[in-house]
Amino acid sequence: MYAGKMLNLLHDVEKYSVTSINEINVAYKRIYVVLNDLLFDGLIDLKIYKFLHVEKPRIPTVFGIPKVHKDQMDPPLRLIVAANGSVTAPLAKYIDLKIKHIIDENENILKDSWHFLSKIKPHLYDETTGFGTLDVVDLFTNIPHDTGLACGFDADNKTTACRIPEDKDVAVLSFNTIDATRTLKCVNLKKAAGPDNITGRVLRECVIQLAPVLSDIINTSLHLASVPKCFEEMTIIPLPKKPQPTTLNDYRPVALTSTVPQSLCSETCLVGFQKAIRPGHPICCFDCIPCSEGEISNHTDSTACTKCQDDHWPNSKGDACIPKPMEFLAYQDSLGLTLAAIACICALISVLVLVVFARYHDTPIVRANNRGLSYVFLLGLALCFLCSLIFIGLPTSAVCKFRQVAFGLVFVFCVSCVLSKTVIVIIAFRATKPNSNLSKWVGPQIPISTVFICMLFQIIICSVWLTVAPPFSEQNMKSQIGKISIECNEGSITAFWCMLGYMGLLSCVSFVVAFLARNLPDSFNEARFITFSMLVFVSVWLSFIPAYLSTKGKYMVAVEIFAILSSSAGLLSCIFLPKCYIILLRPELNTRGVLMGKRKYESKNE
Repeated sequence: MYAGKMLNLLHDVEKYSVTSINEINVAYKRIYVVLNDLLFDGLIDLKIYKFLHVEKPRIPTVFGIPKVHKDQMDPPLRLIVAANGSVTAPLAKYIDLKIKHIIDENENILKDSWHFLSKIKPHLYDETTGFGTLDVVDLFTNIPHDTGLACGFDADNKTTACRIPEDKDVAVLSFNTIDATRTLKCVNLKKAAGPDNITGRVLRECVIQLAPVLSDIINTSLHLASVPKCFEEMTIIPLPKKPQPTTLNDYRPVALTSTVPQSLCSETCLVGFQKAIRPGHPICCFDCIPCSEGEISNHTDSTACTKCQDDHWPNSKGDACIPKPMEFLAYQDSLGLTLAAIACICALISVLVLVVFARYHDTPIVRANNRGLSYVFLLGLALCFLCSLIFIGLPTSAVCKFRQVAFGLVFVFCVSCVLSKTVIVIIAFRATKPNSNLSKWVGPQIPISTVFICMLFQIIICSVWLTVAPPFSEQNMKSQIGKISIECNEGSITAFWCMLGYMGLLSCVSFVVAFLARNLPDSFNEARFITFSMLVFVSVWLSFIPAYLSTKGKYMVAVEIFAILSSSAGLLSCIFLPKCYIILLRPELNTRGVLMGKRKYESKNE
């Protein structure tokens, strides 16, 4: 019996209907976007964010509570929704916590029926005094003002009952002289007269005399539920569609009806538009203005447009909301495919350079500046090129946590290798001077220690970042009009810029050290190439900052990938390609004497 009553209640089409979309997912997305905005703006902290965000919301359960005070034998049911674990449950708890002290301090808020009786009891002077109440059907009842006031008046006069008519279709309509005057003043003078031959100018000029008559005609028509015959008649005029019509299909029929029912100053507003009243004109005079961005109107003469949901957008006609297209930098895009191809080619070049260095590992130019560090540096450059591939494709939460951290660690590793190479060059030349104490520092311990110390600070920054506010995937519905950008929210902007700032600081230190060592006495000065490579590196990332902040959506990711590829290519080309040129094309320069500057090499052409 309980199940049958529940089904009967839920199958009431006047109150409940089956939705075509999953309202839980819609509410989840909207709350998710709002919470991300609040967290990003600093209005809530991470603790409140985690409390309000429900990872896996459950669908609320509906129960039927018997109304035993109505009928103890066969009580009707009152529907109760249990929203525990739903997407809005934490919000309700949070709001209740925030306004609880306001309710406790406000004496005018009624907590329950007993509280109401205790409040009204002092105002009941004797037993003959009474008061009336209105029992509504539900919490969303729409009671006309006049009817509600009449019920209150009858209750004050101790009327035993006051019921609102259950027939919702019954409505009392009237048309007075003022309405008729206003309508006749809105007659369009350009409209042709109908079968009664009454023009719009006649209606306007004789408005004072015709307004009472027109109001009586319309009120009688409403009372009798019939339209006067003269208003139903029309004159059909065939207009030719082309200069020389030959058949009936070559004509367009135009119907001319009476001008009185068409007393409008403006034409009908189409879908996608809304009416805007003209100041100083009658109410029937209005302008049709397009709906604002993100709004629609799906019926003619709309007084207000309806705003689409955050994940929807108006169609071309402006009469329906359609889902926004998802956008992210994918391999299917020409831009994403081009960047991925460039990254793979550059990584392959790094591997080929590594093969060349390994093939000629005993030559002086390879051994001159710690060949083991050069091998590791080339592997790091290959990883720099390949890490840009993580930025292409659907940015899931796991990818968002990994890609920025991987990028920061790999790049700091490469920059620390550059710094180590510069320090080795300086120590190697300073140690050759008499009475120099730097000879004991010549060895593998310097590059290993330099790389380790530089990497340690970046590891600490990334660890704190992932622990406190890790990056996560989000659907940005506000950055681009009509699109949903699936992108990575950095979680903590401060941590993101600290990671980039540390990398920039390390790059500047490497540039300064290499610049100061540019005049060392060798014919193949390693410090000069390092100086130029770090100049390219720093220039790329300085230009990256304004470009990154001024782009949106997938182009923001493309700018970061371009900076990664450009800076990595600068290091590869400035440091290693000159050496590959000597190894492969000018082997006569690959000698210890030439590298140390003890003899000049003169070509045969001189």
